[in-house]
Amino acid sequence: TTLYMQKKQFEVYQSKSIDEKFRMVAGMMEYGIEQTKAVLKQWYPSKSDRELLVEFFRIYYRDDFKSERLEFLINQMEKMPT
Repeated sequence: TTLYMQKKQFEVYQSKSIDEKFRMVAGMMEYGIEQTKAVLKQWYPSKSDRELLVEFFRIYYRDDFKSERLEFLINQMEKMPT
């Protein structure tokens, strides 16, 4: 994206109300989540929905938890009854 277009995008974003900004950000987050799930289905076509959920959790939260904690949580997810 050119610097000019970045400035225009910023101007449009800044002109929005706080409610509109929130909806835009929430929509972008939802889109990112759905795209990540779609990619995981392509990467792991033989995995169950539950296994894909664990992979999603691993990828989506990898920067939010220390690796030991993340693996503990994933282990707990895998132990949960279906």
